[in-house]
Amino acid sequence: MDEEALLAWGWRVPFLLSLPLGLLVLALQHRAVGESSEFEQTSLLRRGTEGGGADLMRPASKAASEAPAEGSGGLAWLWTEHRVPTLLAICLLAQWGAMGYGAVIYVKDFLTHINRRTVSEASALATSTYAFAFFFDLLAGRASDAFGIVRTATVAILACALLALPAWVLLVSEGDLSLPYVGSALMAALWCLAKVPLIATAVGLFPTAVRATAVGLSMNMAQLCFAAPAPVINNVMWEALAAAHRGRGRRGWIFLDSVSPAIWLYVGVLASAAALVGVSCAVRRRTLRTVSYLREERFFEMCD
Repeated sequence: MDEEALLAWGWRVPFLLSLPLGLLVLALQHRAVGESSEFEQTSLLRRGTEGGGADLMRPASKAASEAPAEGSGGLAWLWTEHRVPTLLAICLLAQWGAMGYGAVIYVKDFLTHINRRTVSEASALATSTYAFAFFFDLLAGRASDAFGIVRTATVAILACALLALPAWVLLVSEGDLSLPYVGSALMAALWCLAKVPLIATAVGLFPTAVRATAVGLSMNMAQLCFAAPAPVINNVMWEALAAAHRGRGRRGWIFLDSVSPAIWLYVGVLASAAALVGVSCAVRRRTLRTVSYLREERFFEMCD
């Protein structure tokens, strides 16, 4: 459709098309997806405590035994009891937010803003990145299960440090679209191969009794700190460098103002790398109250 129709009503069509998929997901969650054994045991312990039968309840896992006491479990209690894991989780998820919003989503607006691509070309490029991400999400999950989440995350973070800038350069390059699509695939690979094990690591930092609240808080704080400001920061950096280089001409197809948005990607990568080191050190010293299956199965082994 033409741009006028797209802006008037066409942008609503994808949201309407997502409704049947949402209903299908709700049905699958209701019928096919059950709760984990840890959550069920924690629920039994809570019901036994509320009914005065706590002495009859024997939790089968450490997660159940660390259920919050009556009257606890709020955000203040979460911050008091799980401050360190929460801060680590926020930083672990920095790469996810910074690369997701600072590159995968932002690139479409950036390319059209600097008149590098048409709206259709930039939209197709952004869509291709998400298509590549679907494949690399599955690959990242398989690698994390096979080699361990900490090992996979460590290798992926190192790859991000080495290849995030080249991926961005390819993504915003001029000429035909062959190089940008290569950059799109590379950026999706870096984003997914790191964010999947990092998210799994963050989930494993909290006991079952507070996991949903803690992970939800950590994810939203990571988005607030590293994802939400990404477009604004990228625009400010680009405008400052573009003004400094205005009138001097371009030297080849790589010039500083075009790659300036990649700076924020490295902020997220460095924050996640620091958090990963912090998690490994804390687990080795047994200072983290990690009670999830991640620790029970092979968490210490992966950190060693």
